[in-house]
Amino acid sequence: MNTRQLFYLLLILISFSSCKKEKRNEPPAVINYNIKTIIGSSSFLKYTYNEQGYLSHIEGKDRDKSITCDVIYDKDRVYLDYFNRTANEKWWVTLEVDSVSGYIQKFDDGMYVATFIYDSVRFGDGMNRVVSSYYHGGKYQGDSLCYQMVYNANGTLKSCNFRGEERAYDYYLDQEYNSNISTFYTDAVLGRFDRIITYLPYTIGPSQKYLPKSMVRSNAFYTNFKYVKDEYGRVETIYENGAGTSFEYLDE
Repeated sequence: MNTRQLFYLLLILISFSSCKKEKRNEPPAVINYNIKTIIGSSSFLKYTYNEQGYLSHIEGKDRDKSITCDVIYDKDRVYLDYFNRTANEKWWVTLEVDSVSGYIQKFDDGMYVATFIYDSVRFGDGMNRVVSSYYHGGKYQGDSLCYQMVYNANGTLKSCNFRGEERAYDYYLDQEYNSNISTFYTDAVLGRFDRIITYLPYTIGPSQKYLPKSMVRSNAFYTNFKYVKDEYGRVETIYENGAGTSFEYLDE
């Protein structure tokens, strides 16, 4: 890294630190670097942000589906106006959030209503982590959504159960990264909305310290993760069982 690159890196870190201090009374921004585009074999999504830096609009192709989504913020609620043009499906999603912790409390897409349960007592750092969730409304009312959440000593998720399917995780422990655990939850639990909710200024539980290395399901299906990082240490491409998805950031 040359002197000029080092200068810009320090400038970015200082700016980000200042931004966090100015917004310390606001919900924590769970995305350290704003995503501009996501590019994969069947995806090309573009992300737009409002004046406060919060995600406001997504459009493009998401896993071969042509979509648009407007994000509306209203105190302790976030609304997703989602349109899958390929299937001509419209969804109005409501998220109830904790404006202090930044954690999503409730999810309602009109088909089911899910509540997430957090606990901090069992963890030495005092951070709230998801310990279970369940459907308390809609077609799945009374069923568990995720449970048996097992964390290791540093608060990293080791295993859990999603809708009766057990999952176990392994991580790259050689360096800390501030990995966002919400990716697992939104992908497994919230399905088609995961690439929207994952990039909101609200999440499900705190960030983790390490990037996932592998995930194994109860049917012995493995997902292996590998990463390519840019000069600033951000994930530039993630490979899941060899299939790559690339990320572009606003400062590129």
